Amino acid sequence: MRHSSIYIFCACLAVSTLGFAQLSERKTLIVGVDNTQYFPIYSSELRSTYLGYSREIIKIFAEKYNYDITFRILPIERLYMEFWSGDVDLKYPDSPYWKSGLREGKVIHYTKSILDYVDGIVVKPENFGAGINNFQRLGLVRGFTPFALLGDIKARNITLTKNNTLTGMLRQVLSGRVDGAYINIDIARYQLREIFNEPGSLVFDPDLPFIKDSYLMSTLNHPDVIKEFNRFLVEEKLIISELKKQFGLKEWSN
Repeated sequence: MRHSSIYIFCACLAVSTLGFAQLSERKTLIVGVDNTQYFPIYSSELRSTYLGYSREIIKIFAEKYNYDITFRILPIERLYMEFWSGDVDLKYPDSPYWKSGLREGKVIHYTKSILDYVDGIVVKPENFGAGINNFQRLGLVRGFTPFALLGDIKARNITLTKNNTLTGMLRQVLSGRVDGAYINIDIARYQLREIFNEPGSLVFDPDLPFIKDSYLMSTLNHPDVIKEFNRFLVEEKLIISELKKQFGLKEWSN
């Protein structure tokens, strides 16, 4: 998939379907985003350019509601610091379940789902359906928590093998060094198709533990923007569905 062709499509989609925003003074919003390389959902090139489905949906929203958007790309821990301090207006992605202890006592406003996703385990096709009892070695990107498997890791003595990159982790599964990798399933499919040129070489095994959740946007100080974004999600369902198709993202809500 060529990034440039996607962005040309998205630009045309925003103009042709939503039209131009009113020619009034535009407000600027700073959206804090993390620097994880998670394409096609989101990623940053040289830590300066935000890319992916997430960028496009936020930009289309901004055009409709007459905002200028500045993406501030930050390491995860610093992103939280700037969110709590109010240095960013909005945080994406977010969830009330992430770092829940830090959220106690704070009034945080969240959008509805901007993207539904599944985090699960990909395995070689010949190991599909083998079950958790035959699973011993799990690949994991350093810094990520395999929430769906926390109980099994302890109870079944599953060994964690951590890697610094998604591609490195997937290579470990392909080479047989681990039994499977815990990963966002859309991202795994993209990596195998576009980076490895081996679509189908690893498959999602729904018989192993997985979680289904949603990426939200949050704010401490701009509940009006959250209301607008929720209205946008309802009014522009067709645009959002087409955007998901362009980035190869599955409709996990179905």
